[in-house]
Amino acid sequence: MHNCTNEPLIIVSFTVNWAERGDDEFVKTTTRRTVEQIDAVAAANKTGHRYRYLNYCAEWQRPFKGYGEENLRFLQRVSRRYDPEGLFQRGCVGGFKLNVMNDDA
Repeated sequence: MHNCTNEPLIIVSFTVNWAERGDDEFVKTTTRRTVEQIDAVAAANKTGHRYRYLNYCAEWQRPFKGYGEENLRFLQRVSRRYDPEGLFQRGCVGGFKLNVMNDDA
């Protein structure tokens, strides 16, 4: 990957458990707000980083954006070359996709 930094990086994963389905939206909203506040403080202190560990991301996060524009475009080109019909982008359930058809990941 190009344009990677050699600076230290801390990766955080939230594990949240709750008993009632009725609390789903509250927990998701609260968790998202918390992560966004942490990101804002990190950015204000110039300690934030664009990278997001794919396996720890919530569905609202965009981990491929953290790879940098050049790296993202490279992955999309490789996907189009070796999977021109988009089987792995459209045919696999769940997970994050490169969105090679509209170049937005």
